[in-house]
Amino acid sequence: MAEQTLTKIVAREIIERVGSSGQPPEYGVSFFTAGFDSYLKTIEDEYLSSYISKENGKAFKLVVGYYGGGKTHFLYSIRELAWKYNFAVSYVELKEKSTPFHKLEFVYKAIANNLMYPMSPEELMSGYEKGIANFIRVWYQK
Repeated sequence: MAEQTLTKIVAREIIERVGSSGQPPEYGVSFFTAGFDSYLKTIEDEYLSSYISKENGKAFKLVVGYYGGGKTHFLYSIRELAWKYNFAVSYVELKEKSTPFHKLEFVYKAIANNLMYPMSPEELMSGYEKGIANFIRVWYQK
């Protein structure tokens, strides 16, 4: 991904999103992130730039926290790092009724439905399609 720049339009969209719903925006979390540096550096150094990308390693991490504790913000930050190394990502919330962890067929379906290729800020802010069909189409075109 290219170097991030904060424009007046992006800043306004960040403020609108966070101010209205309390949720982080699809793009721009790095402009107001504080306190994650050591965690993000560890994830990048120990996993994304070496173990997973160069050594064919595998890893599973689960993020648990209270409502409003910054889980989505943190995971969006990791997503940006993963895209830096050209990884595909899928953001899935585990929920008791729609994606219960003990029913993996629902979790796998949600992963496929939310699959995303590395996107530019413009793509994230202008709307995009998630899912395996779009992922394959775009990945093949690139």
